[in-house]
Amino acid sequence: MEDDANGVNIDFTAEKSLGSCPKCGGSVFEHGKDFVCEKSVVTGDVVQASCDFKLQQVVLTQPISREQCSKLLDSGKTDFLEGFISVRSNRSFRARIYWDVEAEKANFEFPDQQAPATSKSAKALKSIAPAKSKSAGAKQKAAHNWLSNCFSTTDKKIQTKSSRPSDEVLRLIADALATKRRVFDYLDAHPVDGSGADEVRGCLRFLEETYAAYAEPTPIETVDRTMSLFGGPLYVSARHPHPLGKLGNGMFPVLQINIAWLNAVCDRKFEPCLLQLWWDTERCTDHLRKIPLNDVVASELLAIQIAPDVQESGELWLPNEWNRRLTDDALQITMCIPTGASCPGTDLGRDFLSDEYGDNVDASFWEDLEKFSSFAGGFEVLPSSDSLLAGTFFGQFYSSQVSPGNFSHDGCLISFAWAMGFGTIFYDHDEVSGKTEFSFYGEGR
Repeated sequence: MEDDANGVNIDFTAEKSLGSCPKCGGSVFEHGKDFVCEKSVVTGDVVQASCDFKLQQVVLTQPISREQCSKLLDSGKTDFLEGFISVRSNRSFRARIYWDVEAEKANFEFPDQQAPATSKSAKALKSIAPAKSKSAGAKQKAAHNWLSNCFSTTDKKIQTKSSRPSDEVLRLIADALATKRRVFDYLDAHPVDGSGADEVRGCLRFLEETYAAYAEPTPIETVDRTMSLFGGPLYVSARHPHPLGKLGNGMFPVLQINIAWLNAVCDRKFEPCLLQLWWDTERCTDHLRKIPLNDVVASELLAIQIAPDVQESGELWLPNEWNRRLTDDALQITMCIPTGASCPGTDLGRDFLSDEYGDNVDASFWEDLEKFSSFAGGFEVLPSSDSLLAGTFFGQFYSSQVSPGNFSHDGCLISFAWAMGFGTIFYDHDEVSGKTEFSFYGEGR
């Protein structure tokens, strides 16, 4: 057997082990750009990999030293490190890496957040130790936060803090459309055999005016459950009850978008409804549904149910990059800030075209294509705000989830992340009937 990287067996006999593998007990060594279990690679003693433990030496731009890897293996967690950079917001955050025993993978722990048990022995001790009982007041508070029957009965709606596109944003949108046209014209004039052109066209087809979605903490006692929310409490009723997972567990409330509100702030004509995304934490599957606004009735509102693991802590978990948790507030999307125009990054298609065109290509074409590279390919101004960046409406999405060149949806509605995954909701709109269909593509973590 040979190693895929260099065609030879790997020999760790002269290397010093960094510790024991948390998955199988084997020795962990530095190898290439990763720290790996000796049983995860082909060596003189291992003819077939039997373990998949691997920790990258650079995680979200933060180098993980041999010392920190050893701490993770010995104690279950690293020190707190300062240099992680979010792929969604491009902001730095402080965290440490711990070994999640139940999930059998490395995960983030943030300041003031207690990680789960980090070793099998600790997990066993936890299972037989007497449970710490909460005070009646604490139990009542947790139940109130999650199971509140709150519903806004006033006519006053939150004033969405949107703004008209600035002159700079309008210029960026115009530049993006002009650059897209030049790219398409070049591809039309220089046809080649291969998938590069289709991939680039597929990415640029999703180019749209982009809005940064910001959210603000709102007391759960007063939040309007008919509005756009992250993490709940979402609207549920007897006609539209809390969805259950495959094992009968209450699904986790991820996102609710009041499409009528979105139409108003982003000048769209989608079919008005409450669009909800729920997540089955047991099976890592989604449930996306539309609730007609005519079915949203205050008197029918039911108390929301929460999956047991979430209800036990009584806390609302937010995406890792927000670097915080809320215990007493809902998270309401209150701002849609126009930032320019974007689409999925064209890096993959550009790589294909580089091989297909060879040296027979104009430098100006590569310059135009470069402007659409990276995850958020496009022309954008990132606004500053004290609110939490919740996601991006229209344009960009994680193209690794799908191949834009073979993708038929009309556009991207929102791209976002949450505590247990990330994904994109796409839309297909029929101008004649006014009907809009939505689809979710994403994955848990």
